Amino acid sequence: MRRAGRQTTPQAEGWYRVSKVGHLPEPYVRFISLWEALCAWFRDVRGTSRDSEMKDWLEKNLQDWHNRKLGEPGHRAHVRRLKSISPIGVMMGLERVSEREITDESNFGQIVTAIYTVRCNLMKGGKPADPSDRESRVCNAACDVLDPIVERLIQWREPDGTL
Repeated sequence: MRRAGRQTTPQAEGWYRVSKVGHLPEPYVRFISLWEALCAWFRDVRGTSRDSEMKDWLEKNLQDWHNRKLGEPGHRAHVRRLKSISPIGVMMGLERVSEREITDESNFGQIVTAIYTVRCNLMKGGKPADPSDRESRVCNAACDVLDPIVERLIQWREPDGTL
């Protein structure tokens, strides 16, 4: 049954205000840009845009790269920061329905799932237009881990040297 009067939420109003000023909060801009780059690579190079296929491919094809990359102190620190922020709540609107935790920094599947959870929460989970300190930290930590993944994909070559 529809109530009389104005029907809105703080999130709807906040995002509408963002549309009027023409810019997103920095953590959101960086994450969305990296996610779009990831999606474009999968669409244009691998011929898929299905999230489940992208996640499966990343886990299968970048686990060894991830293990080597953990040998770099900067990357290991970024992964540890994302791990320390977990668990990351899985949101349905404003309701936290479950959570994703990184328990093993060498488990690339857990890393990919955590980053994907940030994506889902940002795009579908009712995140406010003005992120809290924790939301900014989660988004920035996910970006710091996602950035080298996207960079690796952009440099991807098959064993024969082709894309």
